[in-house]
Amino acid sequence: MDFHVFTTFSIIILGLFFSVLKNENSLQIRKTYLLIVSVILILESALRGMSVGDDTLTYFDSFQSVKYSSWVEVFRYFTFFTDNSYENRNQGYDLFQKIFQLFSDDFRVYLFFIAIVFFSSLYYFLLRNTFNLYELILAFLIYSALFYYFFSITGIKQTITTSVALFSIRYIKERKLLHFVIPIILASFIHFSVLVFLPFYFFSGLKKIKLNFLIALLLFMIIFIFKQYVVTFLITDTVYEIYLSDLVGRGTLGFTSFLLLVVLLSYFVVDKMAKVYPNYILYYNGVLMALVLVPLTWVNSNAMRVVQYYSIFLIVFAPKIIEVVYRKNILFKRIAYFICIVILLSFILKTPSSYKFFWEESSIYRDL
Repeated sequence: MDFHVFTTFSIIILGLFFSVLKNENSLQIRKTYLLIVSVILILESALRGMSVGDDTLTYFDSFQSVKYSSWVEVFRYFTFFTDNSYENRNQGYDLFQKIFQLFSDDFRVYLFFIAIVFFSSLYYFLLRNTFNLYELILAFLIYSALFYYFFSITGIKQTITTSVALFSIRYIKERKLLHFVIPIILASFIHFSVLVFLPFYFFSGLKKIKLNFLIALLLFMIIFIFKQYVVTFLITDTVYEIYLSDLVGRGTLGFTSFLLLVVLLSYFVVDKMAKVYPNYILYYNGVLMALVLVPLTWVNSNAMRVVQYYSIFLIVFAPKIIEVVYRKNILFKRIAYFICIVILLSFILKTPSSYKFFWEESSIYRDL
């Protein structure tokens, strides 16, 4: 059995087990469930083979290259973005790896470190923004369906920067501008895309609910119609101009459909949500920002690296639609959660997966 299937069923079975306990929605039980699932996800990510994910082997080569480079060589290419070449677009990442190698030069240890950092940020994000066990079950399943293939087994640079963004959300709530901006700026030396999260400090608090919705929907349609021109305009004469030769335009139908469904459903319940959840506007505006940006993924799938800073809000926002719709009817609420769980499980099982532990791979990879 594919380990990702095991992980998915573990999320459901553990959640259902804790849900029958007394005070199943208590902070202690939610923390325990979060911790166990996070540990499973950390192991899944850190123990993956070199052939798992699109970029794992590339990151291994980068790690090895930095290992055999001197500090002088690492700093030589650190030009604070004055070099507009594609190769030097994320100059801080080599320095980040070099600093890590002061403690360990083992790539497997490095994968554990990255997984712990990311899932720690996800742990605190979910702990602070979910309020019952079923929300957590659905949140983890949405993660497994939409975000697993990137954050768990492919990206490393953006996994780091997304962790910084998740940890920084608290400073948006607390309205501490410098506390928010400084980590994002520093993280941008690892992956430049994180800068797209900076405007959210100002957009996150816009409380014109229906107006926000209409503007986002209008921008979505306009950008979708002119998506080719928009992408060309945004990346021409930048380090990402190389992607102009790879505008495949295959689209992200499943992801876009799910995002649109959540946004459209939320339009009818967001007023009720405002009465229950103090931070509802943060989640709502984050999802709307994702809607505005998602048409870019229909030109080049790499644009998903930008969208994901905002689409990650889906994992805490989508369950709240169920919570407010069936707030006074526990039975219907459980049925709604059950239907969502079955749909997401079906999607995950139908998605091809080739997960292998590193010890299951051929000797070509094991000897690296």
